[in-house]
Amino acid sequence: AKKVQIEMMSQGCFDFASSLIYHMDRKNITVEQLSERADLSVTTIKKYRSGEIANPPVENVMAVCIGLNLPKEYSKHLLKSASYELNENKPVDRAYLFCLDYSDGTIHQWNMILNAFHVNRIPYTRNQKKSE
Repeated sequence: AKKVQIEMMSQGCFDFASSLIYHMDRKNITVEQLSERADLSVTTIKKYRSGEIANPPVENVMAVCIGLNLPKEYSKHLLKSASYELNENKPVDRAYLFCLDYSDGTIHQWNMILNAFHVNRIPYTRNQKKSE
C-alpha cells in the first residue's frame, strides 16, 4: 500500500483526474477502450479526465477500476482520490472489496459477484447512454 502511495505521489497523482490519466497512459488504454470496458460513455470518461467531474459516483469509480484491470492497491488509491474509503463493515463496501480481489475480471463478472451480494450493478447509469 505504501509503495503504491509513493508511486502515485511521485507521478503527481493527487486527484481522481490525474490518477485516471496516469493509469490510462501506463496501461496504454484509450478513452474509447476504457468507455467500452467500464461501460461508461466516452463523454463521461473525458469529463473524469478533465476534472470536470472530480468525485464520480463510487459505482463508476469501481467500473473504471475494472475497466483498467487495476490491482487492488491501485484501485483503493483511485477510490481514495475520488473521496471514497471502503469500509469492511458496510455490506456494499464488503462486496466492492471482494470484487477488487479479481482485478483481471470483466465488468460483467463483477456484476455477477455484486448480484450475489445483493448489491446494485456498476456503473451507476442515471445519465448514461447505454447500449444494451
